[in-house]
Amino acid sequence: MIDQKFACPFCNKSNAQVQVFDDKDYQVSCQDCMARGPAAETEKTAVQLWEAFQLETSLQRLAIDESPDIIFIKDSDGRFLLGNPTLARHYSTTPDQLIGHDDGRFNPNREQVDSYLASIRDVIRSGETQRVEESSTNSLTGEVKHYLSVKKPFLGPSGDPRVLVIANDITELKSTYQQLEERENRYDYAMNIAGEGIWDWDLKNNVVTHNARWCQILGLDNTRLQHPVEEFVALLHEDDRHAVSAALDAVLSDTAGERKYIHEHRMRRENGEVFWVLDRGEVVERDDQGRPVRMVGAIRDIDERKQFELRLEQAKAELSRLNEQLEEAVEQRTAELYRSEERFALAMRGANEGLWDWDLETNQVYYSPRWKSMLGYEDSEVESLLDAWESMVHPGDKAYVLQAVQNYLSNKVDTFEVEMRMQHKSGHYVFIRSRAFKVMDSASGEAARLVGTHVDISDRKRSEVFDQRTTKILEMIAKGNAVSDIYNEIAHLYESRHPGLRCSMLELEGDTLLHGGAPSLPQAYCDAVHGLKNGPDVGSCGTATYTGQRVLVEDIETDPKWTKLKGYALPHGMRCCWSEPIQN
Repeated sequence: MIDQKFACPFCNKSNAQVQVFDDKDYQVSCQDCMARGPAAETEKTAVQLWEAFQLETSLQRLAIDESPDIIFIKDSDGRFLLGNPTLARHYSTTPDQLIGHDDGRFNPNREQVDSYLASIRDVIRSGETQRVEESSTNSLTGEVKHYLSVKKPFLGPSGDPRVLVIANDITELKSTYQQLEERENRYDYAMNIAGEGIWDWDLKNNVVTHNARWCQILGLDNTRLQHPVEEFVALLHEDDRHAVSAALDAVLSDTAGERKYIHEHRMRRENGEVFWVLDRGEVVERDDQGRPVRMVGAIRDIDERKQFELRLEQAKAELSRLNEQLEEAVEQRTAELYRSEERFALAMRGANEGLWDWDLETNQVYYSPRWKSMLGYEDSEVESLLDAWESMVHPGDKAYVLQAVQNYLSNKVDTFEVEMRMQHKSGHYVFIRSRAFKVMDSASGEAARLVGTHVDISDRKRSEVFDQRTTKILEMIAKGNAVSDIYNEIAHLYESRHPGLRCSMLELEGDTLLHGGAPSLPQAYCDAVHGLKNGPDVGSCGTATYTGQRVLVEDIETDPKWTKLKGYALPHGMRCCWSEPIQN
């Protein structure tokens, strides 16, 4: 019998020697870890096989030691039987000091340590390889790293259960994913604020994916974020389906990719209600043959604007009919002009329009009561002079309107129709559309008077501004503009629709309010709000983010929620406040 001890490649101790098993097989066996080499018929062959096995194992150990991944072996109690230098560096120790200890010796996070042991035992019980995402805390720096671990169960030399673990560091990948997710969330928040319902059409599978706002616009359950395109078709108004299909086909068949899909049509909500939407989109992905495979777009509820336009068209048609009747009456009998004007004035009053009659020789102008009330004045407050109009018209529009009058009177154009801004008694400007016709002097053949109407088109103009600003916001988002610039633009959007309103956009990080955008609020107020902790009595925004509910405060000076903050708000003219939380 060879009386020599050999090094063990498993426990690194020199306590292995040749032994006889079953009275016939020679094997080198470690007296410490019980590892055995291959069986042989002679002692010499057993030693040769052990040395070859030791060399192979050494090469494998070299690969393990040089691996950038964490590699280790544990027993069923979570103790390390082997650990490579990568693991040792993470735990600020050495591979030898790992042996025989569990993670609790090196990791201060007890919750993590317990989860590691539970995972090892679960792998042993299942007998199957598992992939597990785990986190680990460095005991010295406190740094938390994230790993994707592959855990494979096997039996040790003495038949005891063990688990081989290979852990790949995915900390940077996870951080990148979180940043991408935060950016997508901000994009979604901005889209929701702008009132856009986003859709993403997978043309290969004919499936549409969209955001929660899309569901809200259609009156659908906001958990139904994906559906076949046939469900979208079913929601289209039956009279508009062909036009929508033709518009989409025109974009999809454009191989140059220059066409954009822009269409206004009617849709039905789940409760049967019909409303108008503005639907926009474009092809964003094509296959190798240039065929479109993905189209992305957004819809917006424009029912209020569309109904206004329809009513406006009806009023225009009615006005046109009345104008024709009036002109015919003027041509027939000049003597009946004033009686016809009276009927016309009554019609204008019914149509909610103002009437004016300008004597071109004297510059005397008749303004109807409705003309005056449209600008906030009583009947007795406006003189019957052209100067009254000149004092109210916006300085930037005055020359343009007077030139349009001259062009019409000199027969350079056949009709007179202008849009202008006029100052309301309260100080703000009202958008006015004015139309007129000339009354000819039968003796001279020259125009003697100009008779026309005023219509308040401020709602339509605000809708146009809203569309332009919304488009600008979408462009800023697509270009990756700074979030603060996007927030400021959204604030301007709502301030333009509600004169006198000052809008502020705040972000909530944990329980802390962070300034996002407030272009019309004083910097001192923005600085005071930035960094506040939210709570049940922290102004309107702090309370809204704390409760998750809308908060309305009619009097900042007396409302208890503003006790600590009113000193920042009242000096800047803020008297009431409304706050709406935007929830993920």
